Amino acid sequence: MEFVKNNILSLIIMIILMIIMFETCGGGSTPTPPPVITVIRDTVYYYKDSTIYNNPQITETVPFPVDRITKEYLPDTNYDAMVKKYISLVDKYLATNVSLDSIRIDSIGYVRVLDSISKNILVSRSISYKFKYPVIKEITTNTITVPEEKKRQMYVGGGAFFSPYTTNNSLFGSNVYSKMTNINGSLLYKSKTDQIIGAGVQWNGKEINYGLSGYLKLSFRKNNK
Repeated sequence: MEFVKNNILSLIIMIILMIIMFETCGGGSTPTPPPVITVIRDTVYYYKDSTIYNNPQITETVPFPVDRITKEYLPDTNYDAMVKKYISLVDKYLATNVSLDSIRIDSIGYVRVLDSISKNILVSRSISYKFKYPVIKEITTNTITVPEEKKRQMYVGGGAFFSPYTTNNSLFGSNVYSKMTNINGSLLYKSKTDQIIGAGVQWNGKEINYGLSGYLKLSFRKNNK
């Protein structure tokens, strides 16, 4: 105890110097790990539909050969029958025939064609379509994991040491016992750079001993090149 009293200033200076040394050199802070690159592929479907109207134009008229006209369309000698046939032909000529056709295009959609025919002429046409086509998109993300900031830490602890000894007597024979030889207590300081400084005291039943200790962190990581 007298030694501590006489050298308290030197001990404090020594502890401060060890803290400064371990804070400025040694293992250093934990490096930031490289970013994790993630590529996500996603299929997005786009829809497109519309209706187009137009009036087709006649580009050529091909007459039907007279010699191939069937009896059905020849004038009848009976006036009433001729009138009846005439009215029937007029109805067919003036009527509007609407036709609808749908054409599927693979798996992306379809096209519908709506035609109107009257007086032997295609008077109107509308084309409707509806498509669904896929587009593959790639989304690249960089995920950076930031390690938790290290903090200074203090630890306090203690321990005891025991020594075995043997006793011999006529009643119980030889027996092995253990007795406590000394006890100790210590205080540990851990810096942000994972270096440790310790200060402890030990008592053996007769005298008190003091001590300082220091530990440097060893790194066994391989450098990836």
